Amino acid sequence: MKIMWKAVEPKTRNALGSQAGVEELELPNSAYVKLCQALSRNRTMLPQSSQHFQDWQVSLLRRFDVSPA
Repeated sequence: MKIMWKAVEPKTRNALGSQAGVEELELPNSAYVKLCQALSRNRTMLPQSSQHFQDWQVSLLRRFDVSPA
């Protein structure tokens, strides 16, 4: 799954959230650190020219599927 992200300052977060397709994700600090590590590591799987889109960073993550119990 292709993920586009950028770090934003709290004061600019409200303006960004009004854009279509932009979602805010709140995570515990430990999950945030692991997500940042995975995004940084997986960026290298993309060609250098595909690691940015405008002012967004681009990476790949595996889709998480939950099997029915």
